[in-house]
Amino acid sequence: MRPASALLAAALLIAGWAWASSKPAPTRRVLLISIDTLRADALQGTPGIEALARDSAVFTRAWSPAPWTLPALASVMTGVSPQVHLATGLGDRVPDRVTTLAEALRRRGLRTAAIVSSPLLGREVNLSQGFQEYTVFSSHPATPPRLADLASRWLRAHGKGGFFLWVHFYDPHTPWEPPPAYLKGMEPPPGMGPRLTAAEHLAIRLGERVPSPAEREWMRRLYEAEVRWVDDAVGSLMADLKGSGLYDGTLIVLLSDHGEEFWDHGGIGHGHTLHGELLRVPFLLKLPGSAPRAVDVPISTASVAATILDLTGTPLPADYPAARSLVPLLRGESLPPEPLLATGLQRIEERQAVLFGDYKLIRWQTSGRQELYDLARDPGEKTDLSASLPDRIAEGTRLLDRFEAESDRARKRLGITRRERIPLDPETRERLKALGYGK
Repeated sequence: MRPASALLAAALLIAGWAWASSKPAPTRRVLLISIDTLRADALQGTPGIEALARDSAVFTRAWSPAPWTLPALASVMTGVSPQVHLATGLGDRVPDRVTTLAEALRRRGLRTAAIVSSPLLGREVNLSQGFQEYTVFSSHPATPPRLADLASRWLRAHGKGGFFLWVHFYDPHTPWEPPPAYLKGMEPPPGMGPRLTAAEHLAIRLGERVPSPAEREWMRRLYEAEVRWVDDAVGSLMADLKGSGLYDGTLIVLLSDHGEEFWDHGGIGHGHTLHGELLRVPFLLKLPGSAPRAVDVPISTASVAATILDLTGTPLPADYPAARSLVPLLRGESLPPEPLLATGLQRIEERQAVLFGDYKLIRWQTSGRQELYDLARDPGEKTDLSASLPDRIAEGTRLLDRFEAESDRARKRLGITRRERIPLDPETRERLKALGYGK
């Protein structure tokens, strides 16, 4: 299996920079950029992100632990799997008993701040835990230039000291309404306009409207235009960092929470399957001083927390059940292969997926249905081999059972006894439905 984002990896390999073999000195400046709904194969024509990639370790086979925002980012920010934090549904919150990146880095003496745009990241879901400043645009998401400007202003004011700043871009999530310049003169097909509302997207997802092939292609073009819009904002933010002298000395992590399906498996949207178009995500990590490298090893973005803490010299609590640090891979060393877990569907029947070697098993929780894919031969996950490879099914099943047992033990260690819920008033529910959540 090879990533569709090979353009970035190829740029690094051609450049041929040397890689430091020693562990980097602890850093006290950390910028985490997350981009909503960004597929791993959507980075063609993104000069801002490509420029950052040329200074970064590019994890070419990064997998999200969940196919939608809340459980995916909860794992990024806490290091534990969705089966441990249990914030996997609308109305769930991240439990106080997990340790967030912001909490650990604040104890380390870093100033912690977040500037995030998403209706799913309000203070009530508790990802604000540990942040001294938490600016959230939930009712009306902020545009990419607005977020980049706010981040630049914050960094100019506070960047000379130790800091952890998290910036979350909501685009290219629906509604897709890119500025006209990003459409590059492309015209919509009859019956469609230069934007697609969240309500129109929802109607198509629910089968209330069946788009033509030309309309499907136009929807992908709208999405790609929004990706370019975000990319410009990222490029602007990086330019400001360089202009202020902060770029070289800052640990910069850029990733996506999940992808978006465009009829890869018969549907559109996210949160509804565990296929690669939703779980494969971009993941770049720029060390202070820059040390580019392409890392072609399957990893989970749940490892972000332990990796950042490792690079800042911040210890995790004893026996904390975090995904492992990726620092050895940054040094060019190897890590023993380990299976990767994904779960936490936002709608339809809950499932768990395990990636082991070249294989991926998806197990449906209620019906017991199983899907098995050979990702080396079938990276698009088009041919289900579950009926022909019983040994692989048995191996994947053992791993999923092991994950469940380990997660149960981890919850007991942390004192998490149940999913924690927050009340959703009718107005909030309607607003989330209008954005495609809850149906």
